[in-house]
Amino acid sequence: MKHAVSFLFIISALASTNRAETLTIENQALRVELAPDTGLLRVVEKAGGFTWEQAPSKPQTNAIYRALGRKDAAMDVEQTADVGKGAKIAVRLRFSLPDPNAAELRVEATVDDPKTPIGEIRFLEPFVLDARRGVLAVADYSNGHLYPLDTDPFPRRSFSGDRLDLPWVALCDLDSCRGYLLLLETSDDASINMRDVTVAGGKKIPAPQVSWRPQKGAWGYARSVRYFFEPRGGYVSLCKSYRKYAKDRGLIVPFTEKLKKNPNLNRLFGEGHD
Repeated sequence: MKHAVSFLFIISALASTNRAETLTIENQALRVELAPDTGLLRVVEKAGGFTWEQAPSKPQTNAIYRALGRKDAAMDVEQTADVGKGAKIAVRLRFSLPDPNAAELRVEATVDDPKTPIGEIRFLEPFVLDARRGVLAVADYSNGHLYPLDTDPFPRRSFSGDRLDLPWVALCDLDSCRGYLLLLETSDDASINMRDVTVAGGKKIPAPQVSWRPQKGAWGYARSVRYFFEPRGGYVSLCKSYRKYAKDRGLIVPFTEKLKKNPNLNRLFGEGHD
């Protein structure tokens, strides 16, 4: 019996030794942990003390990510991605915290040869919101909606990035006002699919997962997303986070500035239209 117990202890120790070290980056607002063996992220939002976790699509037996390097608030890993028709390519991902004080996580994906042929690629696993009054916030095709996550069947299963009025979706708990916004920084060849995730009790909850589509049949260019996490301000604060992001990049131009370039715009105010 002693020999059997010793054998099991040795096997357990070897398994622990072979497990890849968790990769971590951190700033004043977030702690981000990446498990290379599973490819899953854990994001600890420090202000609210809440931990966001991703749901795996299927059990993994091999390491998903190979660590390439880590410096300050950024880490680089490499993933062998299935690009369709049995083909696989090496994709490099950089996880970074761009602002030392903000609850923002940016993820960029690149390949060595932009002309590499690809099909549609699922990118990262979705962060799950299991809440009694969880909703999906989205500005989809000239409308703004809050879709309750417990709606069955869920009304919208897919959003094309190039057709969204604003290139993001958000999950929010209307009780705690906790939530996160998923922004497609490169939205032209992307989609967001609401994937069913099974949580405690066997309940299924939709969660947003990004897919990259090919550009003229190939990878084309660096692809990136950005997450904004909010501890208590709800979808209003998440919308303000995106507005700041857009303003900082010159995407918001008020009429006062437009009039300087084209004074004739002033003639539009108060005019009727067909």
